[in-house]
Amino acid sequence: MFTPNSKNTLIGVAVVILIGLLGYFLFKDNGSVKVASDSAKNEVVGQDIITLVEKLKAVAIDQTIFTSALFSNLKDHEVSLYPESQGRPNPFLNFGNDSGVINSKISTGTKATR
Repeated sequence: MFTPNSKNTLIGVAVVILIGLLGYFLFKDNGSVKVASDSAKNEVVGQDIITLVEKLKAVAIDQTIFTSALFSNLKDHEVSLYPESQGRPNPFLNFGNDSGVINSKISTGTKATR
């Protein structure tokens, strides 16, 4: 009655319909309105942030570390930044289509730390 080609097409259509129905019933909205509970209404918004701030206020740092010999003997391994050429104004243009070169100066002696 059915040829193998039409049988495969019929099975494919049935699978697509089943997946569609499954998705519809799985993700459909029941129309119910979600109401927050009374305990959630009374809770202060951002209470978790407030508790974290309170915990941070309780942290005490011993400032004698800044006067210790170990801290005083730390060495600064700074890296000097030197001016470099900037490149093309629009790096996405084909070569030869540049409208000009950007000339911006970088101040010398700028230092960055690691």
